[in-house]
Amino acid sequence: TSDTAAWIQTLHGSGTGGKVYIPARQTLTVDSLDGAVSVQGAGSTSVLRVRNLSANATLNVLANTAVVLDSIGSGASVVLTNETATLTVAGSGQTLDSLTLTSGRIAVSGEFTVASLSGAGTLVKNDAGTLAVNFSLLAGGLVANAGAVKLSNSNTGSLLGALPALWLDASASNVFTQYKSYTFTN
Repeated sequence: TSDTAAWIQTLHGSGTGGKVYIPARQTLTVDSLDGAVSVQGAGSTSVLRVRNLSANATLNVLANTAVVLDSIGSGASVVLTNETATLTVAGSGQTLDSLTLTSGRIAVSGEFTVASLSGAGTLVKNDAGTLAVNFSLLAGGLVANAGAVKLSNSNTGSLLGALPALWLDASASNVFTQYKSYTFTN
């Protein structure tokens, strides 16, 4: 078998109940994705390239899909359900309003900002870029194998005001197990 490619000019979603299926060894390129859409690939070789994730769009990646986003509209969100789904954001200076990692260790690449990071999964950063996270409720944690993850509150007029974007609960068990001290600078 050989690699195949498919192209959709505009993909409109009306909910995440149905799904777009991407066969193994296929790259599906979507020029513009709007609304709410679920996708699922057939294996680790399934790729979804979205040239423009429109404003307020929701992309729900069920499994087995490497997602590449070229452009992100304001208010757009992505849900990655498990470690068989990955996310790469091309270029730099873009903001994803919401990123939810449902379960597993999920690879995320690119130099971009996530306004709100949540879920039970673990974010794994493996490339050289810097990922900025403005607010995180991620239960599974962050792993930076390369590059950097910057936790910051970029909106001092928000509910958090001038409070830091990172809290460590020293009363929780096994919080300070790898390193005995941390230094935080403002």
